[in-house]
Amino acid sequence: MTCLLRCKFLVLLALLMALAACSMSADTSVAEGEIPGFHIMFNEKNFASIYDASGEALKESASKKDFTAFLDGVHRKLGVTVSSKPHSKSVNYQPAGTFVTLVYSTQYAKGEAVEQFVYKLDGDNAILYGYHVHSNAFVMQ
Repeated sequence: MTCLLRCKFLVLLALLMALAACSMSADTSVAEGEIPGFHIMFNEKNFASIYDASGEALKESASKKDFTAFLDGVHRKLGVTVSSKPHSKSVNYQPAGTFVTLVYSTQYAKGEAVEQFVYKLDGDNAILYGYHVHSNAFVMQ
């Protein structure tokens, strides 16, 4: 490969990597924008609205009754959300769609927890596909 061809290849590769990084940032920001609304609905015990707005995968894994009972149990054990900080994020591009996984360290009124949100992107919208919460308060209290 000639030097000129090699340089063109490296420039093209750098541009593609920059575009991919911009896309990932845009994809995660759409999902990250959903977290405050989730916590507001959680604090207001509006669990049915969280379920109603969620995606098919979440609805297939839990009935509305079970999901709202789960969130009510989390609320009873931990109380309202006080603050939440992003811990990690990843984007998974699949033929079935783009999925964003966000992990947050969250302080509740009665303890700390680690929350994992999985969102499926649908245009400019992020639809909740999975929610997991882990806290020592569940076994200590």
